Amino acid sequence: MKKLTVLAMAVFMLFTFSAFAEPHNTPEAEEDTASVTGIPERVEKGCPTAGFLSDNMKCTDCHVLSREGGKYSWGIREVEPFADKNPPYGWEWKVGKDGKPYGFHQFSSISPNVVKAGLEYFDRHPEVDRIVINVFSPGGSVFFCWKAIKEVQKFYNRFHIVTTCDSAAFSAGLLFFLVGEERLVSEYASLMAHEIKGFSYMEEKYPSMLEEEAKLFRKWQTKINQWIEDRTNKKLTVEGLEELTAHIELWMDGVEAVEDYGVAHGYM
Repeated sequence: MKKLTVLAMAVFMLFTFSAFAEPHNTPEAEEDTASVTGIPERVEKGCPTAGFLSDNMKCTDCHVLSREGGKYSWGIREVEPFADKNPPYGWEWKVGKDGKPYGFHQFSSISPNVVKAGLEYFDRHPEVDRIVINVFSPGGSVFFCWKAIKEVQKFYNRFHIVTTCDSAAFSAGLLFFLVGEERLVSEYASLMAHEIKGFSYMEEKYPSMLEEEAKLFRKWQTKINQWIEDRTNKKLTVEGLEELTAHIELWMDGVEAVEDYGVAHGYM
């Protein structure tokens, strides 16, 4: 009787422990369980990056867990386009309506070194054949502007250079805007040209000095007006600009820039 009792207890304990053991999962359940607890082995082995992951990377850097209809699945994590790119300060990667990438720069200060750095960077990327520079500038040094213009002209045969203006291009900002092979404006943009200006404070002046300064300023102004005349196909001439900007500023909105002065080719 005692032996029978011990045997019965042993059978009872066997069934009790079996109840707490891990159940046999269906393939679907096994897939879900694996997805919740970690990357399924079949997914990890089939991942295109297998063998390329560095020690500090993990699967969730590329994949994200989602649940639909009560089931879990792993998908590709969405990232910003060109998140792995690192263009110079002030420059960005963008994608056009044609699906092709292009380089973009917001031109606010007259900084030839920033312009040069961006153009040289994108020159190393053969998939880029277009540069868009949006001018939003109150102006600045005309001498810095000439250098920035020359940096762009070096790449005329490499890129299609587009300049745009959706707000303001004044003084040297207008001169730089004109460097674009294609120039587009907003109807509401404001653009301005004026005579070159110089400043002095508490400095003695003699007639001969003033005469020489006047010649120099006139030379600089003529160079500016010749640049504008050339880029507007003589819709604005040197002589016309001398009259339009004498002691005043020549202001134009986007429509006038396109329709009247030839400063822009069309609208954004």
